[in-house]
Amino acid sequence: MKRLFSLLTLVSAICFAAQAQQGSCALKIGGNFYINCQHTILYKGQDIMTVTELADKGSKVNFDVFSPTGVLEAKVRAGKLTQGSAANFAIISSADAFTLVDKRDGRKVCHVEKKFNHKQERCDLLVWADFYLPDGNRFQCTPETTNVPFLNYMQGATFQNVQTAINLD
Repeated sequence: MKRLFSLLTLVSAICFAAQAQQGSCALKIGGNFYINCQHTILYKGQDIMTVTELADKGSKVNFDVFSPTGVLEAKVRAGKLTQGSAANFAIISSADAFTLVDKRDGRKVCHVEKKFNHKQERCDLLVWADFYLPDGNRFQCTPETTNVPFLNYMQGATFQNVQTAINLD
């Protein structure tokens, strides 16, 4: 399947020794860290996922779920299913984890887990995702890997204070 991913906004701010601002968490996606980014994953100007923190049962998680044909199937806002069928999607959340499951096939669409990073003395939000973009392409990641080749070349980088962490076009 063709993948047309570009990461135009990522090149604007690479900081290898970035320190998190007090109270903020670093997102770990595909082997990279993202700190204080307004948008987590953007596709052609549309927010697909925004994770800023885990508190009050996933209150800072926003996510759009698309079918392989690009149809919007569900929306999660402030950690709650606001559009889509609860028969098709389940949310499991706590102060330290958030999971969105597609009950039709058991796939974890999004899983975010909070861990304390002793080395950096900060909170890390580890992200696993397996979802479709509005054009039908599939995005998959763990905290260590991703199916976006450009992100794999930069593993270990820290991006701080950029508007968008990952821009997929």
